[in-house]
Amino acid sequence: MPPIFSNIPPFILGLILKYKYIVLFPILVFEGPIATIVSGILASPNYSEFNIIFLYFFVLFSDIFGDTMYYSIGRFAGPKLISKFKKWRGVDEGYETRVKKFFKKYGNFAIFFGKITHGIGWPVMIAAGSARMSYLKFILYCTSISMVKTAILLSVGYYYTKDYSVIAYYIGSSATSLLTLVVVAVVLWKVFLGKKE
Repeated sequence: MPPIFSNIPPFILGLILKYKYIVLFPILVFEGPIATIVSGILASPNYSEFNIIFLYFFVLFSDIFGDTMYYSIGRFAGPKLISKFKKWRGVDEGYETRVKKFFKKYGNFAIFFGKITHGIGWPVMIAAGSARMSYLKFILYCTSISMVKTAILLSVGYYYTKDYSVIAYYIGSSATSLLTLVVVAVVLWKVFLGKKE
């Protein structure tokens, strides 16, 4: 097995190899990028555990399902949470309006940034739902990005199974996601909460 698999708990890898798509689906939903690369390795000629064509559409569906799930959380639970915590600094009656204005103006950029930056996609999707961004616009944009992203990540696993430095670099870079999330959170706090209209 490739060294990259040492980052995966053996029992999880065993479940993937035994039950394949049934186990792979929730992993892809919650940990898409790395799981996509690993599944690409398992679809490569060296292992042939998955059909790469079917896998592409399966990963794409999983990614879109996850985006929709987080969007729905924001759309249906967001207002309740805002109402519950409206006593927080800046979380006033104008908060929702500011979020909606931001996504109306910068929604596409925010989604693009969330989709390509490992680790912060779900907060962006939740925020999009909370902002009542058009679901049709949301899902079309997410799908177009996911089609390219999925192809790239699967290719990394499928074609670079012998060049582990490429994959290790990607996984290692995920360690910076927390820092990125903090920076983005501060920026959003300033944009949405720092100034009251």
